[in-house]
Parts: sequence; structure tokens; C-alpha cells
Amino acid sequence: MVTSNDIITKINQLIAANFAGNPVYINLCPKDFSRPSFLIECAKMSRQPVSRTTVSVTVDFMLTCFIAVDNYYHTDTAALLTVQNTVMDLFRKGYINVGDRAIKVKADSEEINFECSRISLKFEYFDDRSDAEDTTLLMGEVTTNTNLL
Repeated sequence: MVTSNDIITKINQLIAANFAGNPVYINLCPKDFSRPSFLIECAKMSRQPVSRTTVSVTVDFMLTCFIAVDNYYHTDTAALLTVQNTVMDLFRKGYINVGDRAIKVKADSEEINFECSRISLKFEYFDDRSDAEDTTLLMGEVTTNTNLL
């Protein structure tokens, strides 16, 4: 099973690999946080039944990009847009690998303002309802007749 924490870990790894040295905060940004940095928040999660053993999972994350600010607490919006585009390019192929799975992802720019930019990440995948092993008896033997009359 894939958890939202598994996805957060992968997002964190992608950001850290492309923005070395920039802190990545998860679900909580401290009062006097460092800039440039990133904040990953789990915004919403839903599970819908698909079959007896499968669920469809949708997980939404909000990724906030922070860059340096001036004395008026404003950023260079062109530089912020460059960071936002670079982050969105990390998800350009439409999926990320989480463990042995390729999870479908959609990235949308939510907003850009004088302080930060936000990117919405939506992950969609199918997963097992539980970790319990299926104990249904398997078919032992099949006999077929392919002769035509």
C-alpha cells in the first residue's frame, strides 16, 4: 500500500535533489523559517471503492515555494516564477515513482504573490483495501473442449 507519507517523502526527495541546501518543511512551517525554502502540506485525501479488494485514492498536496524577500517583505516575482516553473517541471512526465509504483500526478499553479508561490499537486492511484492476504481458494484444474462439431 502507498501512504500519503510515502508520497511526501518522494516529493521531498525531488525538491532536495533539485534545490540542494534549501530546507523543505512538511505540514508545518516554523515562525522564523529560512528562505529560500519549500513547504509541503497534505491538503486532502479521499478513497473510493472500486471493487471488493481495490480502492481509488486521490491525494492533494499544496507545495509552497519561498524565496528571499527585500526590506518590504517582497520577492523578485520573476525569480519566484522561475522557481515555480522548475518545480512544476519535476512533475512534467505525469507520474512519480513511489516504491515499486508509478503514481499519476497533476501539477497546477495556484497562485503567485509578493511573498511566495503555491503549486497544487494531485495524485491518483489504485490501491489494495487492506494488507491482508487473499485466502480465496484458487482454481485447481480447468478442462476445456476445443473440438468443433
